[in-house]
Amino acid sequence: MHQIVLIVLDFENDGKYDSYIKEIQDKLLDYRVLTDSLCSSLGKRLYYFEKLGVPMCIIIGPQELKERLVSVKMRIFEDKKVVSIENLIQEILKLKELYISELLQRSSNFSKKLIKFTED
Repeated sequence: MHQIVLIVLDFENDGKYDSYIKEIQDKLLDYRVLTDSLCSSLGKRLYYFEKLGVPMCIIIGPQELKERLVSVKMRIFEDKKVVSIENLIQEILKLKELYISELLQRSSNFSKKLIKFTED
């Protein structure tokens, strides 16, 4: 399974994103990355990869390309985080820690709900 999906919002498919995508892929060599450049809507693509259980999506659109940014969307959080590509790896590491912490907290809370204490 992929750890990160790189979602490219290049509906014109004219190749102007190619070097930027390559630069990002080179930074992510330690991860299993899938690059998705299909023409469906961002919402449909995020939903699809969320169903597959991909923990992180990195989104590149026209604004991100222009400003050398990416938007990072974690599966278990609602918000996207805008990150400069120079700080991408540091932010991924921070988000990974937060992701693991959140999953542990949710698991602990769920387990506590299943346990009922009785008096003898």
